[in-house]
Amino acid sequence: MKNSLFSTPAAAFLAVALCGSPLLAQEATQAEPPSSPAETASPQPDAASTTTTTTNPGVRIVRLSQVNGEVQLDRQTGRGFESAFANLPIIQGGRLRTGDGVAEVEFEDNSSLRLTPNSSVEFPVLAAHPDGTRASTVHVVQGAIYVSLTKSKDSSVNVTFGKETLDLSPSAHIALALNGPQPRLDVMEGTVQAVNGATTTTVAKKKALLFDSINPAAPTLLSKNEKGPYDDWDKHAVEYHNRLAPTNGNYGTTPYAYGLADMNYYGGFSSMGGGCGSMWRPYLVSSNWSPYSNGLWAYYPSAGYSWVSPYPWGWTAFHSGSWNLCNGSWGWQPSGGWNGLSNIAAVNRLGGPRNLRPPVHTHPLSPTIVAVNEKPLVASTLNKDSFVFRNDSAGLGVPRGTFGKLGHISNNVAQHGSAERPVYINNPSSNAGQNEHVASTAVGHGTAANHTTPTSSHSTAINSRSSASSGGGHVGGGQATSTGSFGGSHASGGSVGGGSMGGGSAGASAGGGSHGSAGGHH
Repeated sequence: MKNSLFSTPAAAFLAVALCGSPLLAQEATQAEPPSSPAETASPQPDAASTTTTTTNPGVRIVRLSQVNGEVQLDRQTGRGFESAFANLPIIQGGRLRTGDGVAEVEFEDNSSLRLTPNSSVEFPVLAAHPDGTRASTVHVVQGAIYVSLTKSKDSSVNVTFGKETLDLSPSAHIALALNGPQPRLDVMEGTVQAVNGATTTTVAKKKALLFDSINPAAPTLLSKNEKGPYDDWDKHAVEYHNRLAPTNGNYGTTPYAYGLADMNYYGGFSSMGGGCGSMWRPYLVSSNWSPYSNGLWAYYPSAGYSWVSPYPWGWTAFHSGSWNLCNGSWGWQPSGGWNGLSNIAAVNRLGGPRNLRPPVHTHPLSPTIVAVNEKPLVASTLNKDSFVFRNDSAGLGVPRGTFGKLGHISNNVAQHGSAERPVYINNPSSNAGQNEHVASTAVGHGTAANHTTPTSSHSTAINSRSSASSGGGHVGGGQATSTGSFGGSHASGGSVGGGSMGGGSAGASAGGGSHGSAGGHH
């Protein structure tokens, strides 16, 4: 039986849906100034780094949880918009925009924001109050977004555009589109108070509000929602977060919920023996894998360089707890602390990776991204008519929430070094309207129509108008060399900071380096 797994829009989204890496190479709008070889090399310990990474512990950060296609983030480094990578922290005052791509942002309580292509948002308020509550304001500049909130009453989220303010209730789920003739708000869950000056309009569940740009004081209340081209993508993302939210105490006193759904999908807890107790390990790894062999340091003016992991689950496990080498394998144990923006490796030094200290940002022309490449980075990829799960990929390249229980696949990979799941490419007739409509189920890290566990006889349908090409860009002088066809073959590796990265069948480049499977666009 052939289960429909993806419906695909333009070919641009086939590559990012299947193999969208948490760290994709994108073309920067502003190339970084040239930097010296010493600055782009792997960072070395430096006594001064302890001062450059000191930051206010009360600073809030939210997580850039998915980056597929062209996505850029202004981290307030003075360089404007720069290429964005999953697991980058977003701070108050940050700006995020998409081109031919999509992005997702997670808040501390597992609430989420999703940007469709050609959208732009700002984060003017990310506040933490003394009583423990949090307030967030997302200002939409252009495009279309989705917001889905949890039931938490400790966090409030407002969405603004123009002179409008949308006050979202707990559990609210909305779509806001500014790219039509009139801005439109659709409320799928909860309620929203739309405020413009002295005018307040209450929009209930399954209702919509059409804003009048000529007479903003008189929006039109509509009796039902209208389906948008990315609704299915949003729906599956919400289901993923709800389905995989932790329901037990395995994560101890880890203070925040964001990132835990990814940890539940891409790994699990087990007894490591040797007195180590229960530890979390990603699936698809062997004893040769190390958590800090690959990654990058991202510069933030208020905190110095912050560690960013390339793995799709690489948030909570690199901001809290500690990694320990036990019986020859790496595992993570939770703790109540939180590294925040000043994020330095918390790891058992015995036998651990060498470059655990951040570089030092010595002058305005210092790079804002510095790569760490101690080993070739392995990614799982689409290869012709099969999806190939590779050992030591640790989930990198695996579509989020798509392949059922990865633990079963991981056991097979541990025995054979890799495992394949059949897919077939279906090329429907070219229809621009249809392609835009089905874009909703193709973007993101894969959005499954069903979540059954694949078996050797399971065949996955991938609908595509044509193959997409993977490619790279540059950030800060790191020039990509990777180009290859996707949907029919795999991407070649790209250059990172003067060295090869991408190990195996996928690679990318990002100014001094990025990682992961190649993503591309038309």
